[in-house]
Amino acid sequence: MLWYNSGRVVAQRTLMCAAVVALFSSLYAAPAAANVRFRPRPITLDTSRFPRQVQVPGGVIESFTKHYVSSSMDANGDENPYGITVAAVTAGGILTGTVFVCNFNNSQSLDNIQGLGTSIEAIYPYGTNIKPRRWLQDERITGCNALSIDPANRVFIASYDSNLVWGQLPPFSWGNPYEPSTEWTGPWGIAFTQFQGVDHLYVTGAYDGGLWRYDYATHSYIEICNNFFDNHGIPGQILAPSGLSYDSVNDILYFVEGYANTLISIRHPERITAGGLERTPYGFTGTYGSYATVLSQGGYINAPISTTVLYNRHVLVENTGDDYMLEFGSDGSYYGRYLADTGAPGALFGVAPYGTTQSTTRIYYNDDNDNSLYYLSQH
Repeated sequence: MLWYNSGRVVAQRTLMCAAVVALFSSLYAAPAAANVRFRPRPITLDTSRFPRQVQVPGGVIESFTKHYVSSSMDANGDENPYGITVAAVTAGGILTGTVFVCNFNNSQSLDNIQGLGTSIEAIYPYGTNIKPRRWLQDERITGCNALSIDPANRVFIASYDSNLVWGQLPPFSWGNPYEPSTEWTGPWGIAFTQFQGVDHLYVTGAYDGGLWRYDYATHSYIEICNNFFDNHGIPGQILAPSGLSYDSVNDILYFVEGYANTLISIRHPERITAGGLERTPYGFTGTYGSYATVLSQGGYINAPISTTVLYNRHVLVENTGDDYMLEFGSDGSYYGRYLADTGAPGALFGVAPYGTTQSTTRIYYNDDNDNSLYYLSQH
């Protein structure tokens, strides 16, 4: 569960977060990585002054209803579901519609420590007696917090504590680790993209404020944008660039800045060269500055953690601050919201859709309050 105090990003919070990090530094170290480096934030954005978004007609989220699927806990007791992705096709021994969920915490018997989970569950959400099935358990994915999947059902894993991004090849063989530069500290978001037959992988970091692209042609990462806002929090308190999702029709990469309460879009991300974008308190600069947009900020956006793209090309934003899902258009239009959990704030940590129309769409999401998988649908 995300520790959360107010939903407002104020100057005092910067001092408080710095104090918390200092206090816990001896108790919970950052991921082991050479030359760990924290970039100073240029300014702390106060989004409390931003008015709530004005709703326009044409949304779908408010017409959906909630359904329980199953527990998301591993047999070893790992819990606190974070990353989620859904197989869109049958391939590699994986059935279409299978949901993958990774657990961020280890078991209650091991003190339920944030960032020490090592398991991924495969859940086939149809039929009766639906249960999580361990798909992978490995120390190399310690702190798994984000997942993505490609058309061959290769699952890509962002592992915070082990500081690695892995490709898991079906049906259980390891691919090569995609290890970043020494600047990278704690991968915190991941998205596989395919545009005009070319594959890429995008990753954000929990502490460095960067966005990286893995180029398969050169087998290397480049940092295409830096200086995104983050709070340098310890696990359970991290608000950073996260929740990457991709609109393959319009070639748009989406994600959120949890600390600044913003929804970001980047058009044609595969075109951006190393260092081609720079985040500033006022938007974006750089050679490709016009490609990036702050679509929405503040208002109903409250400590966001995840995004996903629906069949109608609308993008959902998950709040950890109040457990609402918000629906936006690619131009930033606001279409409504849905309260996904009425319990304690900090329940939502991953969302992924399955379906190609309003009537066939299921919006799967993790719920940390009861360690379960749910979905929203029209029926």
